[in-house]
Amino acid sequence: MYENNQTEEGQPKKAMAYTRVSTGRQVDEGVSLDAQKQRILDYAKFKGFELDEDDIFVEKGVSASINLWDRPEGKKMEERLREDGPKHIIILKLDRMFRNVLDTLNTIDEFNRYGVTLHVIEYLGQTLDTDTAFGKMILNFSSLLAQLERDQTSERTRFAMSRLKETNQRFTGSIYGWDFDG
Repeated sequence: MYENNQTEEGQPKKAMAYTRVSTGRQVDEGVSLDAQKQRILDYAKFKGFELDEDDIFVEKGVSASINLWDRPEGKKMEERLREDGPKHIIILKLDRMFRNVLDTLNTIDEFNRYGVTLHVIEYLGQTLDTDTAFGKMILNFSSLLAQLERDQTSERTRFAMSRLKETNQRFTGSIYGWDFDG
């Protein structure tokens, strides 16, 4: 018998990873990408997965509201999967990969077709993976909550912008060539 994290030949199973931040400011000033990568490397080591540097896909300044396969690094990851790549994908948090229910469901369905297990390191203080029916159900439910959060943020922003307009307050940054004082 062989362990779940090894092939039948006793070799470590290969994994790939995905990290993401939404803004250029987070890329330039933040530590989030490095922190995500380190946690992923630690998890891979703990689980006995082989994780090569070229199998860590780093998305810089891209919103998770964009479908995964439409993002630059997401496209590369999809190509790697189609090449019969690693069968385990590791992410730190679900919202690093998805913020849209339909994208989550479609992508997880593709992962299933490729025989890929998604590992979420931080989910309510636990790890989560799609190897089990329970893990899949929790992941689907969580994608609903991630979309709800994104939609509520959008609603609050629209409300605040509308209120600023109604009260004749400035609601945008400086526009080149415009004089706000005159």
